[in-house]
Amino acid sequence: MKTLLAFQFLFLMGNVLAQEDSYHASLKSKLQTQYGITGGAWVFPPNETANTANTSGSGGTRTLVQINGQAFTKATQLAIVTVPQNPWNAGMALNTSQAIAAGDRLLLVFWARTISAPNQIGMGCFTFENNKTYTKELAFEQRVGPGWKQYLVPIQAKASHPPGGAKFALQLGVAAQTMQIGGLALINYQQSRPLSSLPTVSNDEYAGMESDAPWRAAAAARIEQYRKANLGVVVLDKNSAPITGAQVKLEMVRHDYAFGTAINEGKITGDKSQGNTYQEKLFNLDGKGHGFSEVVFENGHKWAAWEGDWGGTKAKKAATVKWLSDHGIRVRGHTLLWPGWKNSPKDLKNEASNLPTLTKRINAHLDEMLNFPGMKGVIKEWDVVNEPTGNVDIANAFKGTPGYVTGREVYAEIFNRVLQIDPSVKKYMNEAHLSNFYVNSDFFRAIVKEVGAKGGKIDGVGFQAHFRYMIPPEELYAHFEDYHKITGGTVKITEYDNKTLAPAALEAAYFRDLLTITFSHPYSDGFIMWGFWDGAHYAKRAPLFDLNWNLKPAGKPFIDLVFNQWWTPATTLKVDSEGKVALRGFKGVYKVTIQTGTEEFVDTVNLTSDSALIYKQPFARKSGVAEINGQP
Repeated sequence: MKTLLAFQFLFLMGNVLAQEDSYHASLKSKLQTQYGITGGAWVFPPNETANTANTSGSGGTRTLVQINGQAFTKATQLAIVTVPQNPWNAGMALNTSQAIAAGDRLLLVFWARTISAPNQIGMGCFTFENNKTYTKELAFEQRVGPGWKQYLVPIQAKASHPPGGAKFALQLGVAAQTMQIGGLALINYQQSRPLSSLPTVSNDEYAGMESDAPWRAAAAARIEQYRKANLGVVVLDKNSAPITGAQVKLEMVRHDYAFGTAINEGKITGDKSQGNTYQEKLFNLDGKGHGFSEVVFENGHKWAAWEGDWGGTKAKKAATVKWLSDHGIRVRGHTLLWPGWKNSPKDLKNEASNLPTLTKRINAHLDEMLNFPGMKGVIKEWDVVNEPTGNVDIANAFKGTPGYVTGREVYAEIFNRVLQIDPSVKKYMNEAHLSNFYVNSDFFRAIVKEVGAKGGKIDGVGFQAHFRYMIPPEELYAHFEDYHKITGGTVKITEYDNKTLAPAALEAAYFRDLLTITFSHPYSDGFIMWGFWDGAHYAKRAPLFDLNWNLKPAGKPFIDLVFNQWWTPATTLKVDSEGKVALRGFKGVYKVTIQTGTEEFVDTVNLTSDSALIYKQPFARKSGVAEINGQP
């Protein structure tokens, strides 16, 4: 009898928990009212009690919490006190209860808030994945504030999953933090509607996005102060008297600041007559002949690629560098050392136990890259060490040997070796800190300090900026300040793209704000995108152009800022009684045209600081428009 009663109790409870509770009913009503979405089957039980009870937790203290004043009434809280070795070692998860077919379109719904965290901003990676292989159907990183916020994220299943074969998971092990998750639901619309018809609410706000945010005026003032310079021109005759009838036309040709992109060097033919759109856009982004001031090879200068593992000859790569430089576009180097075996020549790991040979190989590579004909003296800036927080193989090879307590002491030696080979080269440490959930920012900061403490000279710190979540502009500026104080050098956005779930309009607004705050920092020396066209972008999600070369919404603020608001318009001035004209303009290359009666003289100047130029008849030299535009 007891067994029968227990069975009946479990059966009744199963029916209760399988029934749609008031929260789930209201959620479906809201989806219909707000988004016009009807139907769909629950993949988790449509019951808060069941879902909170079945949510598991690890790496922290899990608590079930009663919630008041929200559409849902229960939440799961996970408190992380001790930060684990890996982010995925602390988190929470809920298994599916219904089957999912490949191609099904689903909508993930949950609410989240942070109870405690550094600066009261929690950080998590939200996933939907296979329960055995951990293959991700969805993975997005999200900053979570102290107020409740609802998230809606569409998913299209790549594979089939039986009941219990997949799970929603939240990874939290990046900081000591406490987060609550409530209102968790997953709705399967199978293949009855396109994925695009399902709403996305995730990265839809950031601090300082308001049009009247105070940081904007401060940034504008800094841009005026640090990104402009005064240009004075005096025109004299052969007797040093002012030529009072002279006119001077000043035209900006190119930015001094590194507004640039990573490029697929294989698409550069070195021949402008071939109608190569990709190549042409480098020089003409706005239809007015204005292009990038700096580029970096996406792969060609990485050690394995340089040695031929990924194709292309050294001579061709060097020739491409020279061709770009000859045509007015600077090339920065990426990267001299990417210190993991998987990112090095295939045979390098064979020397892990032979440190003299390993050291010799590294030094020989540095010598070759910095002295290679066509690149020596042309590439004036290198990422010397790239991503040292996750690429630890080379450091570990040295670790524990005489003079190498951590093994990372080798980085200081490498920076000094580069300084010895070519003192003029600007040396960067580059990492995906701040913008990547899986990169330990504190560890990277410690490495930068270590190199300096060991006598290595870092001239600049690179922020890769493959944004997976939106860092507020003022917060990013504070990080720029921090790294400038640590190294005494510059900072640079080196690999920007946007991998958040932000809608196109918000992505465009955020891009505008990132450009503005970065350009405004006095020790920032560039903003480099990691590709600019979807057709040559590793994620098919470049900032500027789609596959058909249409300018994207995010591309519009780039063109507007770089070639309009931050571009000095062509100006023709008549000299005063002393033969002088003056202009305050954005730093960069200028074409100077002097007209004195029937005589015309054209010159090119690079305005990087306040400058006063004197032109006296007979004028020293003449250069044509072709030379000014970088044409041979």
